Amino acid sequence: MGNGITQEFNMLYIDDVSFPGHGTITGAFWSRDRRILAVTSIFRRLTEPPARAAYGGHKLRFRVSLYQPPARQPIAVFDDAVLPINDVSFHPASTVVAIGAGSYDGGYLFQGQLVLWDWTSSAARSVRAIPEVTRLRFTDAGDDIEAIVRPWDDAAGDSPIGDPYDAFYRLTLSANCSENCDGLTERAIRDQMIGQTPLKDRDVMNIPYFGRPIKDPLAVIGGAFGLGQFKHRSPIWDVALTASDAISIVHDDCVLEVYDRHGERRLSFKHDGHGVHIFRARDLLVHCTHIEKNARDRWNDCNTRLLRLHDGRLDEVVSLKGRYSFSMAQSGNLLGRCDRSFQTNRESAAVDLILSADLTTVTQNDLGHYDVFNHFIRADGAPYLFFVQGTPPSSHQGQYLCTVTDDGHVDRLWPLLANAGDIRSHAMECCFCYIQDDQGPGMIVSGRHYNPSPRVPYDGFIYRRNLDGRELWRHATAASAASIKVVTNAGLVLVAFLDGNFAMLRGDSGVIAHWQQFRPDGYPSIIVSLDVDDTHIAIGTIDGRCAVSALRSFIIEPFS
Repeated sequence: MGNGITQEFNMLYIDDVSFPGHGTITGAFWSRDRRILAVTSIFRRLTEPPARAAYGGHKLRFRVSLYQPPARQPIAVFDDAVLPINDVSFHPASTVVAIGAGSYDGGYLFQGQLVLWDWTSSAARSVRAIPEVTRLRFTDAGDDIEAIVRPWDDAAGDSPIGDPYDAFYRLTLSANCSENCDGLTERAIRDQMIGQTPLKDRDVMNIPYFGRPIKDPLAVIGGAFGLGQFKHRSPIWDVALTASDAISIVHDDCVLEVYDRHGERRLSFKHDGHGVHIFRARDLLVHCTHIEKNARDRWNDCNTRLLRLHDGRLDEVVSLKGRYSFSMAQSGNLLGRCDRSFQTNRESAAVDLILSADLTTVTQNDLGHYDVFNHFIRADGAPYLFFVQGTPPSSHQGQYLCTVTDDGHVDRLWPLLANAGDIRSHAMECCFCYIQDDQGPGMIVSGRHYNPSPRVPYDGFIYRRNLDGRELWRHATAASAASIKVVTNAGLVLVAFLDGNFAMLRGDSGVIAHWQQFRPDGYPSIIVSLDVDDTHIAIGTIDGRCAVSALRSFIIEPFS
């Protein structure tokens, strides 16, 4: 049923995507001689399950890749655009590419970016003092760039422009990449826009050298590379090495898919919603969410279900209204925490729950405030049910690592960060993993120090603290962790970070064995999900790839 595997850097890629290295593909643009194809895409943020959000240090957001079809290995990649890419134009004589980007900020501004990128030298110049760039092209001589931009902001609706969402301006900008592009100031661009009669969208379409943008980039890509069927997936939100040499995954287009380790699909389940987490229990459990787009409010727009895989059937066990995260103890008991951010109309605060291992008893509790940035925790396989609670419990601040018993008794263990009386004392976007070794039982915790300014560089941490409060080691980090796993029989901690780095550390001492960028095709990617057992490691990536490797070869020769 599957299409087998590909092998790369000791990883076997299972039922691989047609076009690795991309998020959601947004555009395809030919060079003038039609020898080079630019493909643009946007990568998802880590927002699954809906009761989790981690953005810190996430570098891979908007991508331009250049290809010489039919070869599918890119000849160059640009990852430094900061806004969605709308258009790409090739210089008529040199190796410079112009990239036009931008979007509405949701409140006032049409933010824009223009990049001039030399794909052979990797030199790039960026202009940010510009409204959203919707279309662009080099002039025939290559000295200038003709660009179509939106207004600076939506307040233009109070002027003769009328509807700012259907108003466009033409600019002519220098294309000399050797110049300092910061010289293209906001005032210079405004001077060109003043006095222009804004164009409508239909007017832009009638400009011969702009014309109509490609509506179906996948069709263009399929034709260029001879792809009869284009296979694409969202990020692999979770991956699990399960019994009988199986590997299970969840992504946006399924509730659950199960493969053998030779790449053949055994089972596939599709229903309303999609799977976000997999729990290895006696019978596999899947956390599935379904967002109702037409719901009256944020509380009622999300349905959460737990489904059990048994004898080839996936049956619903629990159905809940709201956004939940779950963590499973060694006993099989499951703790569900509910996002309180949209709880204004709830009749009861007792929306957290403990589900017994036999899936027959549900106990409701009120464990305090929960929001997606401050309280997410998944610590499977531990002897206790762990959760994060503020001080007081109704607060998002002063977070403590806590345990809760089946009957609802709470023990507060220790604060995630020591209170130094400053904003850095508040932890956000944390990721957890339970560890038990000769040093005793403890928790690996990775997260970021809070800072309200988006201009301040990411300030993160990863540490091990035992349950008795003793801290064994700590490192600074440049990004939030997507997933952490412990390789018990090797004494290693594996960490996948949102900046694309993958780390292996000694669990007892924190000594770094490996900390490098994950580059499966020679270009950066991000691992968003991990699983390990005694013999293998499985990964799920941001571009929808799933891979498995023998644990021994993976540890001896880590990919780079």
